[in-house]
Amino acid sequence: MAYEIVKKNGFGGRDRKLFTTMRESLRNKTADVMERKVIKTGKYHSGGGYQSNDGDWDYEPAYLENEKTHVLYRIYLDYGQENVCENINLGGGIWIERTNVEKIL
Repeated sequence: MAYEIVKKNGFGGRDRKLFTTMRESLRNKTADVMERKVIKTGKYHSGGGYQSNDGDWDYEPAYLENEKTHVLYRIYLDYGQENVCENINLGGGIWIERTNVEKIL
């Protein structure tokens, strides 16, 4: 029954999405980058083999339609900054997309 509920709600479907939340309180704050990961979004199409009319076998690999690549950083905020919740670093920090990060020297 649980499987039917999550299937009805689209869990585990073909769409690979990135969900984000805007946090204005983190704008112009400093943090340390702890980890980097790359993820891809788009609509998943499974590959498969098939036999053509002349009897030859062919294979089409799996792919993502409208594929986009996102680079995420796990950041750990520096304490002592104004309006930064200290609980944000619990669990090892938070993930933030590279487009929202600026390197300072």
